[in-house]
Amino acid sequence: MTEVVDAHGHYVPRGLFDAVRDAGGALPSLDVVRLSSGRDALAMPGLDEVRPMPEILNSATTSLSWLDQQRIDLQVVGTWADLFGYQLDAGEGSRWCRLLNDLQWEELHGEPRLVPLAVLPLQDPAAALREIEASHATGYRAVTIGCRAGHLELDDPSLEPVWAELAARGMAVVMHPSFHTTERRTSDLGLPNTVGRPHDTDVAVARLVLSGVLARSPATRLLLMHGGGSIPLLWGRLERNHAITPGTTDPERSRGCLWFDSVVYRPEALERLVSFAGPDRVLLGSDYPFPIRDPAPRRVVDLSSLASDVKDRILGANAAAFFALTRKVPTVPDGTQPHPTQPHPTHPRREVITTADRRIEVDHGPSFALPQVVSGAEHLSVFSVHDERIRPDNQAKADGAPLRVLDSVAAKLDVSKRSVEDMGFWHRSTDYSEIIICIRGALLWETELGSNVLRAGDILVIPRGVAHRSALCEDSAEQNVLVEVKVKDDLTYVGPRP
Repeated sequence: MTEVVDAHGHYVPRGLFDAVRDAGGALPSLDVVRLSSGRDALAMPGLDEVRPMPEILNSATTSLSWLDQQRIDLQVVGTWADLFGYQLDAGEGSRWCRLLNDLQWEELHGEPRLVPLAVLPLQDPAAALREIEASHATGYRAVTIGCRAGHLELDDPSLEPVWAELAARGMAVVMHPSFHTTERRTSDLGLPNTVGRPHDTDVAVARLVLSGVLARSPATRLLLMHGGGSIPLLWGRLERNHAITPGTTDPERSRGCLWFDSVVYRPEALERLVSFAGPDRVLLGSDYPFPIRDPAPRRVVDLSSLASDVKDRILGANAAAFFALTRKVPTVPDGTQPHPTQPHPTHPRREVITTADRRIEVDHGPSFALPQVVSGAEHLSVFSVHDERIRPDNQAKADGAPLRVLDSVAAKLDVSKRSVEDMGFWHRSTDYSEIIICIRGALLWETELGSNVLRAGDILVIPRGVAHRSALCEDSAEQNVLVEVKVKDDLTYVGPRP
């Protein structure tokens, strides 16, 4: 079972306020103030409102206890977005980020269940580049940023070297929106959190994709909070805007850079998000420890109608890939295309060509390039039988047919997803032998030659002309997935004897 990872948590170092007090003239724009409520808060330029810091934000013990209650193994934690400090001048902003990163690393690097994110002084691109180098040397492998850096939008040309450097180092980026109360229409009723933050994400992402910033750094891994705001629903509108607005970049060129957390609260919303983003681009999130967090983050995944392997990916495998987590997290095989940021495998110079009765080996020398050899071939077909778009007619009824996905005169490949009923008839093929491969669940296969329970990983060969049917059994799952290969020629088993 893959370790469960919460990709959206928060943490502030316990010693931060004392460190600010001790910094004196090094951080002249920051001040620890006592609010009328009697609680301390950190005041700095650029905040719409000086708010008290929730006490549990700096309690690793409380965080771990909550993770245990939620059956979550790891949590990726970024700072409170109020503390980005983008309105500080270049020097002070740089010192602030270094202090925050040092304190956070000191407190968390020995706690393997809490994975910290570094902050960057984006208001000064040169300082941000230095902090990327310093935080990477410290041990950070991902950063968290806001949706705007002071007066700079994230697509500002001066920040392109920052995006390029993060991509080059393979450092993932978590973009978290800020708390804005100056817009009168969204200043009350809890709307700064409910509407304001997602809107902040929408504007930032729209600028990043339409300006071409992400397209020019295609290895970028950018995680969007709160399900990406409205971006999944606005994507078609962004594409239409590109079509009618000269000088913009096609959003599709940036789509491979985007990932999304699962903080959408409702199973049907998560299903729509996965439909847009793909099963490998959605990560479990909670927004812990704030009141608006998902109080039971696994529940939205568990209650969804997503396939079990997709749920496993959302719960942990996707985060392990996105953050390149060093803890041993099993990879979930998915049958989909490789991650676009993975380097293409190195091609050996030696080629082996096989025919029906011959094996030919050729050494092409150092100039050999595989794509030149296969340039005339058909496009490589890669698909997952767990893809929700593969919906056979027999998925919800006894007499339905499987879905054909590959076809030729000599062989055919069907996908079957039997779920609720026994096969309501006997089937006999006079043209093909059938190879039944069980991918998930289990079914009883009754034939004229005998009966067998087929479980995940088992393969059953039904000779041409033999009548057969399938039925549910004790080990059957909610959805039993089969691949059925129909072969024109007679088959002879040549493998090891069972």
